[in-house]
Amino acid sequence: MSFTTAALLVSWLAILVLALGLAGLMRQIAEIRAQQALGGARPRTGSLVGLSLPTTGPLSTLRPAGGGVLLVVAPGCSSCQQSVEALLSAGLGPHTVAVSAAGCEYRGLQACIPDAREAIERLGVPATPYLVAVDADGVIRRTEVPDGVEDVAAFSRDVAPLVRPQLGIRMTTRHDDE
Repeated sequence: MSFTTAALLVSWLAILVLALGLAGLMRQIAEIRAQQALGGARPRTGSLVGLSLPTTGPLSTLRPAGGGVLLVVAPGCSSCQQSVEALLSAGLGPHTVAVSAAGCEYRGLQACIPDAREAIERLGVPATPYLVAVDADGVIRRTEVPDGVEDVAAFSRDVAPLVRPQLGIRMTTRHDDE
């Protein structure tokens, strides 16, 4: 092998290493921009506690009205179905927003948002089902990947005080002749 051939091979290898380094740098820049779009620097993956969900924009639909649970589910996930049933039996169904990367057909919840892959990626969800406790001001107070129905029940007990009761106006009709 001549000197020229060896130099050419080394040059191409150096260009390949630089290209891979540039690709990694571009990926990191994209993640930083995504975090800024969330409204600032995001806590480390797995620790969303303290993050305030926005009131406007595409992520505002994730925010349970009056506080409650944000539940990330996946299609065909039996433990996700069990988590929904546990939240419903704990009385948190009206305070739960389910989010799925595909279809979402759960009944009895405040909302069920399908095709939310981008939102799930922005939140850095590690696995499903993923429980997120949100207070009435939209601030995330706790996150958990439950191991079973018992974990969901314990999570429900912790979330219940965060929920602002929905104000109901009781209307009565009064007749003058009564």
